Amino acid sequence: IPESEVLAYYVWIPRYKYKVFNITKTIGTDSYNAQNTGIDIVFEQGIESTGEITCNEYNFSITNGSLSETCSGSNGEYYTHPAFSFGDTELTGIWVGKFEISSSLPTNDYGGGGSTSLTVRIKPNVSTWRNNSISNFYTVIKNMQSGGNEYGLSSDDKIIDSHMLKNIEWGAVAYLTHSDYGKCSNGSCGEIGRNNYNNYMTGCGSAPGSSPSSVCNEYDTTTGMLASTTGNVYGIYDMGGGAYEYVMGNMSNTQGSYTYNVGNAGNNFLYNNDTAKYIDIYSYGTTINDQRAYNRVRLGDATGEVVSTTGYQGAWNNDYSVFVSSSYPWVHRGGFYQSASNFSGIFDFGWDTGILISVNTARATLVVY
Repeated sequence: IPESEVLAYYVWIPRYKYKVFNITKTIGTDSYNAQNTGIDIVFEQGIESTGEITCNEYNFSITNGSLSETCSGSNGEYYTHPAFSFGDTELTGIWVGKFEISSSLPTNDYGGGGSTSLTVRIKPNVSTWRNNSISNFYTVIKNMQSGGNEYGLSSDDKIIDSHMLKNIEWGAVAYLTHSDYGKCSNGSCGEIGRNNYNNYMTGCGSAPGSSPSSVCNEYDTTTGMLASTTGNVYGIYDMGGGAYEYVMGNMSNTQGSYTYNVGNAGNNFLYNNDTAKYIDIYSYGTTINDQRAYNRVRLGDATGEVVSTTGYQGAWNNDYSVFVSSSYPWVHRGGFYQSASNFSGIFDFGWDTGILISVNTARATLVVY
């Protein structure tokens, strides 16, 4: 198929369970040295859930920094990754956009800017779509399956579902990357490289810790593939560096509330049974990078579970580690190219406003029933 005829590339993430190393999300806990030797991953058949660990309904009325989510079992037991539960449906896997999204008019300012009339592309070697709100990114990715769409996708969301990547789905990619099926082998793990290109182009790659550069090492070159989640051309790109990636993860707006803190992101996120599956909601809190903050995270979302020390660079590989708060209720992941030499990476997580920002983009996911 000619490259010019391809509109979107996706990568399949199959259903798996992982051996839990920090069930209580306690800073500095890593029960079997998963950070250095790799996360133990076991693929599951069909929609089976063979993990011993189960987690309760999320508690939004917590006080005094208690755990929002409590899970049965112990470190060293397995947990079927929660990204493979989509609403009431169990999934055999998810399709994740291979690159940060771009637009049908990538020559526009910021690769597309604040529009909802442009359509999504997921392609290498084009300008990343930036400077748009979470609300608009959410809309254009959902519109990929609108009636008469150019992708050939069904408009029946009981058959297929196009949505903006959730925080828990980012976690599923991150954990698979940090395993023998990604960047680990023979009991040793490497860090994914960064997209360090200083003009926001999808699919560029460089070695971990590389400084910003005016040269794009394209995704299918030897250097470019250093930024792939698998270390070869078949993985997912732009998950470290590039642009910050908004994900669908949000802090509830008051203590005990199960509603969105929309802020300035837009007003189309109404929490109900139909929309719940599209966003990960976290309980209200006022701290951002201490134990009380990380008590509010979800097992499997690759945030507080992978924090090894306090401070702003406490996540694995010295990645940024700041959780959501009332002024910045939305989650972003991965860092951006200017932070490529220090704390951007696949375990990077930070807080954000949800508004249009010139350094922020998003990523698309497909669920096929």
